[in-house]
Amino acid sequence: MNRAHLGRSLVIVLLVTSGACSDFGDFRVASSDSGGDARGTETMDAGVDAGVDAGIACVPACDDVSFCAPSGTCEPRKPNAQDCAGATQCLSGFCDPDGICCTPGADCCDSDAQCAGEYRCDVAARACFAVCSVADEASACKASGYCSAASHCVPDLAPAAANACTRDTMCVGNASCVDGYCCNGGCAGCSVCNATGSLGTCQLVGPGADPKNACSATGCATDGTCDGNGGCTVVTAGTDPNGACAPAACSNDGFCNGLGACRVVAQGADPNGACSGSVASCDTGSCNGSGTCTPRTDGSTCGGGNCGNARCLGGSCYDACSYASEPACAYCSGDAVYSCGGC
Repeated sequence: MNRAHLGRSLVIVLLVTSGACSDFGDFRVASSDSGGDARGTETMDAGVDAGVDAGIACVPACDDVSFCAPSGTCEPRKPNAQDCAGATQCLSGFCDPDGICCTPGADCCDSDAQCAGEYRCDVAARACFAVCSVADEASACKASGYCSAASHCVPDLAPAAANACTRDTMCVGNASCVDGYCCNGGCAGCSVCNATGSLGTCQLVGPGADPKNACSATGCATDGTCDGNGGCTVVTAGTDPNGACAPAACSNDGFCNGLGACRVVAQGADPNGACSGSVASCDTGSCNGSGTCTPRTDGSTCGGGNCGNARCLGGSCYDACSYASEPACAYCSGDAVYSCGGC
């Protein structure tokens, strides 16, 4: 044997006996330490078998339902929703960009931000919703979206743009679905959001109408309709549609005053016969327009008396001494006369 051939033989022997295995690129050669078959066994390098940690290999190689872990052992492949570092770690054969095992082509997630469009993340399943219903709208769709009639999460509708709606969550801001349209305001009371030509924009109701029954008919306060300025119409003076005013003396003539209350009897009238009109009563027989009888002029005679005629004062009749703020009238026997305070 020539020297060159001998050298090649020594190299082969050293390679076979120098260790349990050697690395050759993507493969490792394992050999027997017991003097058996020195040809070794080729196994996939860990970087190929597991998709991670190049340089780690499992011997023997892992089967189709397991993967080579960094520890060098075969571990069961993971079901959907588990963390992964490569496709071979997943039963589905797909590890999404966020490092989660899921169905091939699907988009797994840990947060809503990882889901496209208006869909939210089902954190328990670690998968983005793909369909929705009105019942699960809050969990399936982001706040900026709603569940459409086609069962998809779509962007909320803008207000003041004639966008029809059936619930607040369909509108931007998740509020103000009013009168069937995404509205630019709350539009309560005597205003509507479905006026012809202004769909989606809050408009005041015209006078005499009340489509939302915002104005209940109450006493002399309101007649049950809107006033055209956003408020309720006050009952018209001289009417009493709600039967609020019962005639009484000079204080109530049986009608509303147009200011929300019952009207007092007009000056010079006495429809309820409250004022006698006698001299002794010191009234003129008519109301004064302020709820009482009109008094006779102060100082008017309202009767006689031993010390002089009685006089009217502030609508009442006073004897002569009281009118003059003197002591009571008394008889003076010595002079045989009556005088205020006596003799």
